[in-house]
Amino acid sequence: EQDPQEVPGGLEAVNTFFQVAIGWIFKLASLYGLDLEHQPERMWEKVVQAEYDDRRFAELGDRLSLLAWTNKSQVADLVGCPFFRPQEELIRDFVSAWTQSQQEAQQRWHHAQALQAESSLEAPASGEVEEESPPTEETWNLFSCLCRELLDPTENAPEETPLDATFGHEPAYSSELEATAKLSQNKGQQAPTIVKGSSFTKMNRHKGDQDLASTKASSTEEDTGALQVVIGSSAASASSSSSSFRAWNSAEEVDIVGHERQVVVSEIPMRPEGIFRLDLRVLSGVEAEAAHLCEMGLCSEPALGVHFGPGQAGAGRPPLEGERQGGEPFFRFCSVPDILLEGVRLSIQVDFDKGEINFRNIPQVEGYSVPNTPLRNWLKERRRMVILRQRPQGELECPLFKHQAEHLHEMIDAGTLSGDLARAVLADVGVSVARERLSVAAVESTEEYHFYIVIPAGIEVEVF
Repeated sequence: EQDPQEVPGGLEAVNTFFQVAIGWIFKLASLYGLDLEHQPERMWEKVVQAEYDDRRFAELGDRLSLLAWTNKSQVADLVGCPFFRPQEELIRDFVSAWTQSQQEAQQRWHHAQALQAESSLEAPASGEVEEESPPTEETWNLFSCLCRELLDPTENAPEETPLDATFGHEPAYSSELEATAKLSQNKGQQAPTIVKGSSFTKMNRHKGDQDLASTKASSTEEDTGALQVVIGSSAASASSSSSSFRAWNSAEEVDIVGHERQVVVSEIPMRPEGIFRLDLRVLSGVEAEAAHLCEMGLCSEPALGVHFGPGQAGAGRPPLEGERQGGEPFFRFCSVPDILLEGVRLSIQVDFDKGEINFRNIPQVEGYSVPNTPLRNWLKERRRMVILRQRPQGELECPLFKHQAEHLHEMIDAGTLSGDLARAVLADVGVSVARERLSVAAVESTEEYHFYIVIPAGIEVEVF
């Protein structure tokens, strides 16, 4: 084999090519139905079709099979590859098949050694190199490279064992990922509610929306056929499950970049309490001209639709009376572009109790991490809007009412108003609203929130 240092670009180019190659192995399995299990048979079929002679046939058939890989580090890199991972159970099945194949190879090697001893063949002369022994059983355990967080906990998974040092890197999963997957079992922590892809549907445009669509001379109607959606597993996909959601915006933008954006939203309402988790990945289109307009976030009242206005940062709606900056009905996850990688699963976990959002790739990718995003200020502003919308319009607009509210509180501060009357004033929601002291006001009803995803033209996403 050629020395990697003699290849143009050197060892770095070889490693980069290998990483791209193993990513494509998973991509073919995940998106095109070319699963790992039947890869050896497909390679043999191609060799037969090429009509090689018997010697070349046997050589190529063996070398092209994934089960024939003997470099333990390369197999570990494949099993731990974060790009376009098919279902974890399928990767686990491949590990089992590869392990069995190596065991059979070892048995054949020992059998050949026994036959050689029985035939009393002479030992190799000095300077001759014996055939390399197959890997020992201790180095065969690749189950440590699996991302256990993604394995179905109801199935019997192999016992956890440390990754053999000969693989040269750490396992693809970490204690942090395992802890998240087992929150219900660790120290009584609350397990997150999973928002499944099958709960997503298309969000309509806001009624009366005077956005970019109004400037398109050819038509003012939405191209509803541009969003192609597949819910559940398909024959061509080894990554989909019955709860998955795949959407591709096939529109072509001729006049205005971003005009053909489509929005999908989860129908699962989330009250601002507890933990909710959404897992997704971008399958294709990162090179599209409008790719930078892809966004994810939280929104309220999705039935009211979505608005894209000139100069607007992302999805939104025309502001309501009293709505302040930072309290819009759409909360955009601004950290997502810094961690979103094509083909890599992104987990978004919203902790309403802590008032923060966590983003992480599964498996983790070195060099790609972002701090948690604070959510408390947005929730506070949304709470304020809920209160304002519940109060009589007179309390919000009457200058005399606001003046009297301020006067009563000044009397309380001066000590001239006390007792039950003072407590009644302090507990009055209308007075608190008039004085913009909403932190002490009781909310009569709680607003519900939903995950949303903006899919620009050319982008394809999968929600698990």
